[in-house]
Amino acid sequence: MTIPIATVSIKKGGKGGVESRFQGVLLLIISTTVVRYDREVNPMKRSGFFCLILALPLTLIMGCGQEQAVSTEPVDHSGEQLLPDSLAPIVGLLADYPGYCFHLNMRWLRQFPPGDQYNTKNCGQACGVMLGGYFNNGYVEPWVITAENQFLADRLDDSRFDSPNGWYTNFSGRNALGILLTEFHGLHYTVYYGNRANDVINEVAHGHPVICGVMIKKGRIVSSGGTAHWVLAVGWNGNVILHDPGSSYGCYRQISVSDFEASWATQGKIYVPVRR
Repeated sequence: MTIPIATVSIKKGGKGGVESRFQGVLLLIISTTVVRYDREVNPMKRSGFFCLILALPLTLIMGCGQEQAVSTEPVDHSGEQLLPDSLAPIVGLLADYPGYCFHLNMRWLRQFPPGDQYNTKNCGQACGVMLGGYFNNGYVEPWVITAENQFLADRLDDSRFDSPNGWYTNFSGRNALGILLTEFHGLHYTVYYGNRANDVINEVAHGHPVICGVMIKKGRIVSSGGTAHWVLAVGWNGNVILHDPGSSYGCYRQISVSDFEASWATQGKIYVPVRR
């Protein structure tokens, strides 16, 4: 079920001004409750709850404003401030993102095995396997990572890919990851460099999983002190939902917009929507 986020129209001044302040406090209280709940409940079970609560305060604001009088007379709204300053940043942010929660029905795969947790370089390969499974109904199993590496070793004449831990892939230089997507999996992609997370999320909302460059350290997505890493953006529920092959808990992993953008920025905010 999808729940659209309401459009808000509030007047300031008089009784309405008092109500606006009350409604702003209500929004903050409910939002704080959602964050605390969101951290404690299973990620996929909580997304519907999150969407409901996300829409609720805005709906309350719209319905709990000044008393409405039905009139057939024309009304001059010139000069009215439709949105309080305190709520404008919140509603402006939400307007840039889909007004509903969603995730792509995609199988997740960890990048090891093959190889081991401490030496693996198979993050791009694991993303390729997940994408092949999603678009081509292919196997999403570790042995496909091995097959990808053997393909790249032959295609690029680079024996480093013969290791169970694989080797680094990217979209520059020899374009190993691009070759893997197009020639091994038969998919298409476009490389972009973004600005904000909504660039990524709006692609996913159109059914395009997105490969994103971030930084990882000991299984955690970080903004400093880590190594370059590929993940797949696969959904949205107020947080960015990722399939992260670098962690044992990377299936539908949720990360806040601010944390995602900070880590994403370390890799130049590269994002690569993939399609059949």
